[in-house]
Amino acid sequence: MAVEQIPGNVAVVTGDLIGSRRYSREQRQQLDQVLKQAANTAGEILPEAVYAPLSFSVVEGDEFQFVLQRPDDAYVFVVLMRTVLRTSGLSPEPSFRCAIGIGELVVNEGDSSYAMDGSAFHFAREGLNTLEKHSTGRERTTKLLTGEPESDRWFDVLLMYQDLLESRWTALQCEAIRYRLQDQTYESIGKKLGITKQSVDKRLSAAYWDEFSCGMNFITKSLSSSLG
Repeated sequence: MAVEQIPGNVAVVTGDLIGSRRYSREQRQQLDQVLKQAANTAGEILPEAVYAPLSFSVVEGDEFQFVLQRPDDAYVFVVLMRTVLRTSGLSPEPSFRCAIGIGELVVNEGDSSYAMDGSAFHFAREGLNTLEKHSTGRERTTKLLTGEPESDRWFDVLLMYQDLLESRWTALQCEAIRYRLQDQTYESIGKKLGITKQSVDKRLSAAYWDEFSCGMNFITKSLSSSLG
């Protein structure tokens, strides 16, 4: 079996759909397609993340996985995917929990992420297993592991609050956030959604966008700094 060590760090995102049993078989097939489309859309909007569509795998059950070559953008990529997914028009509104593992990548034979290995995959699996243990009460939806215990503790505390804010977003707020993540102005977002600039401001304010984006940017900059 051919094995290749990829230089540098990557981000592996391992996730699972929340409440997938609510969907019929036909809806579930559609959901799998929408999930892939959400990743492709995020890759088009964030080309610097270097998302490879061939790395995206949906396995039997609720789980999916993909690889990003630029770890700094992993959390933004995940948030963007969620907003695209939640505004897809599917009912009930789909979402997912996921863990981001930052580390090395080893490629075996095959194209999919499940033909790959390395510390990034182990961290992502470990993180998702931790999230799945919290099946009652207020659920956490995002974990980030780098293998640096002190940094990972700080990320975990911050993501606890990020998850709480995100859990309160409505579909209408997600629409505005999706385009704000593309650095569009309030005016251009309003034109795209057919609402006023003031209405865009109300949606983003109600979603605590300024506070959320502050935390998101901190995670991005921290990863960029630590990974050099």
